[in-house]
Amino acid sequence: MSTAVSGLVKIGKTGTGNYRERMRFLEGNGYANATGLKREFAIEVEDYDAKEQRIDEIFAKARVGTGELFALDVDLAKQLLAAFEGTQVHPPLSRESKEKVFTRAVDRHRRHAEVRCIPDGTYRCVLSNWCGRRNHEN
Repeated sequence: MSTAVSGLVKIGKTGTGNYRERMRFLEGNGYANATGLKREFAIEVEDYDAKEQRIDEIFAKARVGTGELFALDVDLAKQLLAAFEGTQVHPPLSRESKEKVFTRAVDRHRRHAEVRCIPDGTYRCVLSNWCGRRNHEN
């Protein structure tokens, strides 16, 4: 799920039987002070506890606090989840196939990654003291 804060993503698991109810609750109430949650991708998989643990390990450095929020590109998360074997739950297959979700996420993530790169060149770093003292160039 994406949140109202760009770059903040909620990744978690819920049972197939209460998926719709859980999504409505999160979309209406938020999660751990994150609001504006929006469904991005959901997949039903076997051995979901092990898969969630693996996702937590992969994105460990991006975890915000101790919950299910991660500071990362939503397309990177969608890319990983779409690579799992399983039955796509959201978006409905009638709207978009798992392969299309994966391909679109890869393309969007690449575009976002290129924007974040610092172009080659020579850069000057100016360090300033917050007390208003003289600036030092390095």
